[in-house]
Formats: sequence, C-alpha cells, structure tokens
Amino acid sequence: MVPDEDLMNLKETIEEKSIDDEIIGLYNEKEMQDYVNQINLEDSHEEGYKMGKKEGKEEGKKNALIETAKRLLNLGINVKDISKGTGLTEKEIENLI
Repeated sequence: MVPDEDLMNLKETIEEKSIDDEIIGLYNEKEMQDYVNQINLEDSHEEGYKMGKKEGKEEGKKNALIETAKRLLNLGINVKDISKGTGLTEKEIENLI
C-alpha cells in the first residue's frame, strides 16, 4: 500500500502538471474510493472481531454447562434432571456417559 504522504505528493504532482479538470477528478474519485475501501475493511475487521468474541462466549458457556453435567452425572443425578437444570438435551448428556 502506498503511504499517505506519497499519495499526497502524487496528487500535488498531478494537479501541478495537469490543467485538465477531468484528470484531477479521476484522481479524486480514486482517492475517495480508496478511502471508502479502507473504511469498509476496518468495519469488516470490527464485525469479525465482535462475531468471534460472541461465538467464544457462547462456546465457553456451553463448555461450562457440559462440565457441570459431568459433575452431576458423577454424583448420580439422573439425565432428565440434569437436562432440566442445565438446559442441555438429554442426548447431549447421554453422550457424556
């Protein structure tokens, strides 16, 4: 990627060497599109981060419920009651046995 200072120097050179407003307009349009693309990229990264964080929290909660279910099984509590208490399905709990 070209540093901002280089872009500004290029813009100045184009403006100095060209009296053609159409060429200057094309450069400004490109500069604006590059800016928009950068903002969109930053937004995408932020959205991805938030999604990953949310998925991680959900996975952590699920793992905690599974560990709780394992402990309750070891205490001899039946699958149906564990399911009621943890919200895990009976099948999920049976798979832990």
